Amino acid sequence: MTQRGRSLLIISITIISIITLLTITNFPAISANSLIAQSVNLERAFTELGIEGSILIYDRNNQKFYEHNASRNSTAFYPASTFKILNALIALETGVIKDDLAVLTWDDDI
Repeated sequence: MTQRGRSLLIISITIISIITLLTITNFPAISANSLIAQSVNLERAFTELGIEGSILIYDRNNQKFYEHNASRNSTAFYPASTFKILNALIALETGVIKDDLAVLTWDDDI
């Protein structure tokens, strides 16, 4: 996987995870107040990769939020099949499946 592809994948996973977390927990919308730190340029990564997206990161140690694209962060999105991506990456990383060519079958059991 190329460096650009890996970066895009990491950003995608992060965005999906945050959207899912915000959707599931019904996290309150964050307004641009004193808790939002403006010193980190998160837009650069999106611009360099040529993608539209948003991100919201909470720095627990400093009790600050870092965000890019605040209006998109406050919009709810249905996560749909995005868990398949995250679960597949976790399975690859932990060795549950051996490579990206592995075929997993489903026995129709829930």
